[in-house]
Amino acid sequence: MDRHLHRRGRWLSGLDAGASWNLLAANTSNLESISGLVGGLVVGYGFEAGNDLILGVETDLLFHDLSELSAPTPPSTDDGFAFASEMLWSLSARAGMAVTEDVQVFVKAGYSTMDYETDLFVSGPISSGDSGWLHGFHVGGGLEIMLTDTISAKTEYRYVDFSKNSVTSPVGAASVNPSMHMGLFGINFHL
Repeated sequence: MDRHLHRRGRWLSGLDAGASWNLLAANTSNLESISGLVGGLVVGYGFEAGNDLILGVETDLLFHDLSELSAPTPPSTDDGFAFASEMLWSLSARAGMAVTEDVQVFVKAGYSTMDYETDLFVSGPISSGDSGWLHGFHVGGGLEIMLTDTISAKTEYRYVDFSKNSVTSPVGAASVNPSMHMGLFGINFHL
């Protein structure tokens, strides 16, 4: 059985699941933290480049339910802010080193985009919102172990940072700059 990780150049597909904890900075309130579960699909290709160096590319689509609400209840005159996201897509370059024929440590970096919906509540019931996609980058690393000649298990840490988004209302503005820390576990199937 040849259980070497990506030795012959192999496609992979798999499932990822884990948790995320996030920092949501908004200028209408203090720094807020959001946490939640995350899960999704990964597809990629990897090959050995020589001297146990393994290079590859991966893309994943992760689903989560992240939301933060620090909104007033009308007829309050306090300001508030709401943020929600359900999906994260990433494209990564990956480089790994084979520690043994079955174990690889890896680092990855690339582009990430996340859907979002925001609402700004200023002076009670007056509100304004925005929705779209935040664009940013991610870096991370982890450990992958071949369980059989076609199945591997991995654990991964990933940090994701997004560009600043502004929400404007008739009486004020807020900006949000979310960053995300993720701990993932995955099963990959190598073709």
